[in-house]
Amino acid sequence: ELAQLKEELNKPVKFIQGCTDDKAENYNPDANLDDNSCIILKGGDAYIRFGDFNSADSTLDVYITAYRRIYDLEFRTQGFKIKEVFSGIFDEKDFSLISEFSDLGCPECMDNDEGVNPLTSCADAVATLGCDMEIDGTSINVLCPASCGKCPKEDDCGVCEGDNSACIEDIEQGTWYFALSIMGSFPLEINALLLKAKILPSDNTFCLNNIASENFDNIFIGECITVDFHRKTQYYNGAWEKPGVVGYTSDTPIAGFQLNVEGVSIIDAGGGDAGTAGFMISSGAATVIGFSLSGATIPAGEGVLVVLDVVGFLGNTADACLSGVIISDSEGNALNYTVENCHIIHIHNSPIYGCTDIDACNFDVHASEDDGSCTNEEAYFYLDVDGDGLGSGDAFKLCKGLDLTGWVSNNNDKDDK
Repeated sequence: ELAQLKEELNKPVKFIQGCTDDKAENYNPDANLDDNSCIILKGGDAYIRFGDFNSADSTLDVYITAYRRIYDLEFRTQGFKIKEVFSGIFDEKDFSLISEFSDLGCPECMDNDEGVNPLTSCADAVATLGCDMEIDGTSINVLCPASCGKCPKEDDCGVCEGDNSACIEDIEQGTWYFALSIMGSFPLEINALLLKAKILPSDNTFCLNNIASENFDNIFIGECITVDFHRKTQYYNGAWEKPGVVGYTSDTPIAGFQLNVEGVSIIDAGGGDAGTAGFMISSGAATVIGFSLSGATIPAGEGVLVVLDVVGFLGNTADACLSGVIISDSEGNALNYTVENCHIIHIHNSPIYGCTDIDACNFDVHASEDDGSCTNEEAYFYLDVDGDGLGSGDAFKLCKGLDLTGWVSNNNDKDDK
């Protein structure tokens, strides 16, 4: 036992710096060397810190400890933007949350039921006449934008008819927010949930800065956090035909992508090989963006790129179709691609030549550049079973522009009959 004690005493000591005062808000039970960072609150102080970040649904918790009623709070976020607050003091106590993008949202979109007389309502007009008909010279699309799905849409940044470009924040400046409540709220517990929000990350380090309020003498801020965007891959056993599954083949590594989707609305996106590679994936109603903050890529090969949670009109998702696809390599160069059956992307580092006219009989779904070979000329051909240049069996009408190896135009092979 004495030898064992000596051995333990001779082991090097690992020092962990942090707050060692168990009465402090930021007490670190693992610390054995105090770094003078302890926060001891007085009556007019508040302490705000991050809680958990859930990468599966992109939600973030923020907590507060305070001994006064909260009426207002100004702060800046770095590394993320708040899309929606749905729990906590800000949500339950009727706080208004204003940001620098608040006045850029879409105005309220409502049907004009009175404008569709003699019909009783827009719902009746759409069901009876459809959206493209006119009533007294005005299109039902204009009179009933909500029922016809013509309301303007906000992008991920809350900008009406935006292109998500406002989501690219200045990392140094961050995004400004101001929360206000007339009645205010008194936190009833230590570490009360200030807000739980759906967020749009722009970096893997989240910080809160420049917090201010007229209600408190001092506001202490917890440390920034570094988060992991890795999503659990959703396995579909290669079933590319399922709604929302985006398949791919590629001869080069993929560093990023942007996909527009027509015919449905996107609820969420994640998983697939993009999730396995740790890509940060964000989505709006019609757009999905995926890239890696660490420079990771999806290796060349094939599989499920990403899985979209989509909803269609009256539950129909069969009309979903990719458009406006952008695929980039690790140098930021756009890669060539073609889309098959609206949901499978074939990606190539160099152009693939062939017929790109979808109405031609030799249309090549894999071609990215037309080579002038398109034709609609067809003829009857016979299968050359033994490769002797003589055909047999039934005649098949084939396109002359196709690779007809193994087919001949004669039916003279007596041996094969």
